[in-house]
Amino acid sequence: MMTHETDTQRRGTGVGSVTGGAGTVATAPGGPMNTGPGTQINATFDFEELRSYLDGRLRTQVGARHGNGRIPADEVAQIRRRFARPGGYDGARQKLAKTGILFLCGEPGSGRRGTATQLLGVVGDPTGVGREIRELPDQEEAPYLDETRIHPAELLLLDAATDGGYPLRELQGELSSYRASVAARGAYLVVLVSPDEERALQGRFDSLVAHIQRPEGREVLWRHLADLGITPADTVMAEQETQQWLCSADVREAAHLASLINHARERDGGRGEFHDWLQEARSALQDWDESVAGQIDRCGTSRQRAVLLAAAMFEGCSADRVFYAAEELLPRVATPEDDLPELERQRFSCQLQELDVPLEGRRTRFRKLNYGAAMRNRFWDDFPGLRGRFEEWIDACLRHHELSEAERGLITDRLADQHLRCGSTEELFAMVERWTRQGGQMGEAPFAPRQALQLLGRLLDDEYADHPTRARIREWALEPGLSTPLAEVLIVVCREFLAETYPDQAFVRLRHLARHPRASIANEAKRVIMELAGGDAELRGVLLRILAYRLARRHRQARRIHDADTELLWRVTDPGLPIAGVGDRVSSTQPAHHLLTSAMVAVMAADPAQAGRYARRWLESSAANPRWSAAMLDPMVQAAAEAGCCARLYTAARRWALEAPNPREQFPRRRAAELLTDRVDHSQGFTFDTTHRTDTAEEAAQ
Repeated sequence: MMTHETDTQRRGTGVGSVTGGAGTVATAPGGPMNTGPGTQINATFDFEELRSYLDGRLRTQVGARHGNGRIPADEVAQIRRRFARPGGYDGARQKLAKTGILFLCGEPGSGRRGTATQLLGVVGDPTGVGREIRELPDQEEAPYLDETRIHPAELLLLDAATDGGYPLRELQGELSSYRASVAARGAYLVVLVSPDEERALQGRFDSLVAHIQRPEGREVLWRHLADLGITPADTVMAEQETQQWLCSADVREAAHLASLINHARERDGGRGEFHDWLQEARSALQDWDESVAGQIDRCGTSRQRAVLLAAAMFEGCSADRVFYAAEELLPRVATPEDDLPELERQRFSCQLQELDVPLEGRRTRFRKLNYGAAMRNRFWDDFPGLRGRFEEWIDACLRHHELSEAERGLITDRLADQHLRCGSTEELFAMVERWTRQGGQMGEAPFAPRQALQLLGRLLDDEYADHPTRARIREWALEPGLSTPLAEVLIVVCREFLAETYPDQAFVRLRHLARHPRASIANEAKRVIMELAGGDAELRGVLLRILAYRLARRHRQARRIHDADTELLWRVTDPGLPIAGVGDRVSSTQPAHHLLTSAMVAVMAADPAQAGRYARRWLESSAANPRWSAAMLDPMVQAAAEAGCCARLYTAARRWALEAPNPREQFPRRRAAELLTDRVDHSQGFTFDTTHRTDTAEEAAQ
């Protein structure tokens, strides 16, 4: 490992209780070496390293998924344990049980999503053991809903109420026919609707609409606390101040208060009283607004405010970290250089003490719950013109300071908190690009792909940033000049995040990355696609549908078929991977038949040699895998006929029959070849009496 001493560190190591410290910068063996002046940033990362980091850290941080896809059974069970009935619940339950589909309408904060989860659980899962809920829509563009993917008795949720969701106006036409398919399969569907979107229904589904009102805040708080193992004191809950607050609290606010009470209990080691935890949580809920603002106002110098912000951003880190962070910030906020010699300045521990930032075991921590977060919020809100400089400061700290991986993650999370709170997702996108940028004068590697991965995870976990983040990932994946580090990060994001919640969108983005000009990226994208699809027949069906739609569209538009798409179709139709919905034979009325045919038409028309390739694989697998061969035969022959490649099938069949390595294999080869050629003849309108057919494959080839 190489280190580089910054100018700030050469000036001194602090005074009082602060000692040592060095700015580390470097990293993985084998990375490129910067031989010029400046900081050495030397890092190479691979997919396994990024995935290992994700498993080791991010999985302990991400909260409930906000994106569409699947709500796992354990999360459904937790929601049901914490559920408090809203007004109108009984009517909604009866309507869903009777019709199988419900449009659930409620104001923000009324608990629409939790109510929908509870309703689907109660009506569709009366055993109470917990069942997964699949979220709609099925894909990003029209048609949004795929009726063929509905399973018997499946639980379905479509959220058309949140910002960034899918407008109900665009879905109404599809919902009419989709509703019939839901009923036919005995499934249950709840559509979440905001009061504004309800007007878009235009009376078409009036009989299926149910309205709910906000549940009692006391009940919401009580159930959340019970699930956390906390028994609230009745006398405390009955206090007038608590009652007044709970009367005005919506579901989110009451749930957040329960989380803060639990946090206060953990800080106290579980030794205090419920009254104390509640008071601390109530104070934290107020964001300490007046207290924080007053403390900032009392700071008379830029140095004091810089130390205060550094203490808030690096709360929980050592005093050394806070000191160097403050020194890094000062030049960026245009403070005059302090001419006072370092040893004559006030000790840093005294500076912290004056700012009421105590040290616990040499680590900084504000005494009040969430006070550090409130301090960060106040600086961000009250100094909007300095946000760019704050971001540069944190960027520099992450680059140049000796931070542990946990500390880097902590600081990255806090920076993400501010941008997400302010709705500035574009700034986070720019940060991801900057942290994965490759190049520079000395070809230096990107310094923070881990933190870029972390930012994308936070964005995808945010209710409001989720939709635009998925759209941006798609835009990145489409860029022909996408940097290799960012491409690596996106592949891991697709595998670990999107595949869990939006498998179809993960496939779409990975398919674009499979066309990356760098072979290692393209190969890894294809490998991940097949890794995801290989063990799940339903996901293979999703992948086949995506490939078929894209290939057919490019064929209609006479556009070039990418080699990556040709290879993916070949892999997804492998004899060892049965396709979802395919039985012993694919009839022409089955969706799988149409998908297989349209996809193979495109690749065979673009490259007629593909017809012979598919035919040979079919011939070689026909005996070993009769179910697969029966399923593939008609779509393959029909595709060759539509692409004008039937002669290729004939040639492949005859050559393969002639290549029998020994007399024992001649007969089964001839039978398989005859089956294929007969089906080709039939597709062309030719019929022959083969009852007394005795000619051999060799004779037919002559």
